[in-house]
Amino acid sequence: MRLLTPAKRPDLKLFLQMSQILYYGVSCGALNTHNCDPCAPLEAARVRSIGIIQKDFVFNDPTNPIEWQAGIDAGKIIIIPETSGDFDGGTPKTITGFGDTPEQNLTYNFKLTYRDPNYAQNQPFYDSLKFSRDWKVAFRSDTLVHIADKPAVFKPKATIPDDLQGVVIWEVECDWISKFLPAPTAIPAGIFECFTVE
Repeated sequence: MRLLTPAKRPDLKLFLQMSQILYYGVSCGALNTHNCDPCAPLEAARVRSIGIIQKDFVFNDPTNPIEWQAGIDAGKIIIIPETSGDFDGGTPKTITGFGDTPEQNLTYNFKLTYRDPNYAQNQPFYDSLKFSRDWKVAFRSDTLVHIADKPAVFKPKATIPDDLQGVVIWEVECDWISKFLPAPTAIPAGIFECFTVE
């Protein structure tokens, strides 16, 4: 019996090349370094401030307050300096895997909820924000700022509770989808403070 080699069978050669291209393992890249520091301080929680950033605004250095101030002056960044709230960390969206892999990650669905105490004067702002799909969210914990890389859907509401000692505030849910977890960076000095842009 005579065996046909890829050199004599171009279609067989192409099939072998395609097989090598299409079938690969899930671990397709090197891991970044994991850091272990038993003396590192823990980051205190709470969404303490919010930044709303136009999707086409790009930071060269997100720790640089000059870049933030330029975005604020251009109307491309809005700062809400004092909030409360929480970030869910993201829920992975997976698909059924192939071969011996039971499933694999595609993206994450992220949800952040913040509360803004400045109620009546901000109704026009939130009424316009809820229809926009052009803004990303940034949020401050104790010593770090985290910036989403994709635009969010903002869902504001202001509930009036049946409570004589309660208060009326904005509660805003922000939802976005991304492959990447928000990266923490140092807080830019003097930015997450209350001021008015003239």
